[in-house]
Amino acid sequence: MPRRGERRSRQAAKPLERGGQVSRIETRKLICINPKGTAMRRVIRPGNYRCSQLGAQLAHAWIAHHRATALTNSQTQTRVTRLLAEFTDGCPAARGLESAEARLDGAVIDLTE
Repeated sequence: MPRRGERRSRQAAKPLERGGQVSRIETRKLICINPKGTAMRRVIRPGNYRCSQLGAQLAHAWIAHHRATALTNSQTQTRVTRLLAEFTDGCPAARGLESAEARLDGAVIDLTE
């Protein structure tokens, strides 16, 4: 555990290569102001996941929810969106399915199984 004043360094995830081309799915960014007046930046990069369409749909829904409910902090929702995309990357592949087919609308993959 870091001591007071120390912070762990974070390494940015690298985009996945897809057939020699880097994914071009847009990064979703949200800047929110907390009650103390500090600006906080939250970022989700759907292109870093094999299920990039699902990641982009979840990120879009996250931003819409944040704006509709006027949240001051959405750190939890950001983390949950990333965790679900990571889970969807690994779980269908273990069952012989393609992670890229996972979507919110008209999905071939049922994540509840």
